[in-house]
Amino acid sequence: MYNERRLSIGKTEADKFANNVITFYAIISLFLSIVGVVLAPKIISLIAPAFDFRTKTLAINLTRIVCLSFVFNIIVGIFSSLQYVNKRYFGQQVIHLINNLMVLLSILIFAKDLGIYIIAISGVLSWVIQIPIQKYIFVKDFKYKINLNFNDTTFKKCR
Repeated sequence: MYNERRLSIGKTEADKFANNVITFYAIISLFLSIVGVVLAPKIISLIAPAFDFRTKTLAINLTRIVCLSFVFNIIVGIFSSLQYVNKRYFGQQVIHLINNLMVLLSILIFAKDLGIYIIAISGVLSWVIQIPIQKYIFVKDFKYKINLNFNDTTFKKCR
């Protein structure tokens, strides 16, 4: 849809659409993150009712940590798609490398102190770090500006 809009009405309008999509999905994913954090005990009880107290507490804590990554994961995914449409492929390839390196290095450095929690924490932080990296890679082609316009016809099609 971004590319169709870019080709038919121009890059400026396509970027407005992309900003609209990013803002909308960031809000939705923020809401889902909050719901996930708040409802983690219920979710874990539903999925694994037989967990003992210690395992259940660990699962709840890990779920809450991982839920914090939703917003960052969505934004990076949209940035990646925009880069692909604009024939910029480096940013998409570096995502996995940075995520894996962050998790591995964090485990090596902090596992003694944080135990299994470091896997979830480093996973979240790797997505957080991706946003400025992806913005830097893509800065010449796209600038994010908060925009939320439900009346945009192209946006209505993608919801």
